[in-house]
Amino acid sequence: IDYSVFSTDLAEQIHGRAAEFAPRIRQLGPVKAMEYRGQRDGAELFRVVFEKQATDWVIAFDAEDQINALLYRPAHGD
Repeated sequence: IDYSVFSTDLAEQIHGRAAEFAPRIRQLGPVKAMEYRGQRDGAELFRVVFEKQATDWVIAFDAEDQINALLYRPAHGD
């Protein structure tokens, strides 16, 4: 993980929980497709389709263009 793209606070959170989240992401399989879905409340929305599951991601950036929020969940219908 390239922690330099994250805000200091988020980098610390991710680093502290990497052992928990990395296996969850790996179990989804390889990425098959990514689609930009627009913006909402200042965050960027993406649909990421893995081999075993489609997911929706929310990525927000701070004033220094570092990621300061990163959330994902199983994809809901269009």
